[in-house]
Amino acid sequence: MLFHVTWEYIDTSEAGQKRTLSLFSKWQPGPGKFQAFYDFADGGGGVALIEVGSTADLAKTIAPWTPFLRFTTRAILPIRESAEIGAAAAAWRDAQYTTLRRPHRAPVKRLASTQMEPTRRMVLANASPRRAAHLARWSNVCSWPILLKNSALS
Repeated sequence: MLFHVTWEYIDTSEAGQKRTLSLFSKWQPGPGKFQAFYDFADGGGGVALIEVGSTADLAKTIAPWTPFLRFTTRAILPIRESAEIGAAAAAWRDAQYTTLRRPHRAPVKRLASTQMEPTRRMVLANASPRRAAHLARWSNVCSWPILLKNSALS
């Protein structure tokens, strides 16, 4: 397993730096194998690529430094392998979508106002001319016919 490991120094005082450098000069890395090992130019931390057999091996590799460094670890994959996994996941999601999608509904046939039951009719008595014009425009869009009485458009 390959891990991308970053760290930040917890104690950036001069005494903390001296203690860390003293321990680092005596340290033998293990059991993880370092593929890359870099410090950030601003001195605030660093990054490493560490290959290990298990997460326990990763924990053993970074354990001596936990009092001095704050670690962030992420498992990483080669891009080809990651792309194959992503494509398989997308294919699975597409297969689920087609089985869960609602069946196609036939378009609703609009009935004339005389064919619709009275409870579905909207009757507006004594509408203002502005309101009547608005409702007349919307009667062409919505499925309920609007009957206007005593208005400027009737």
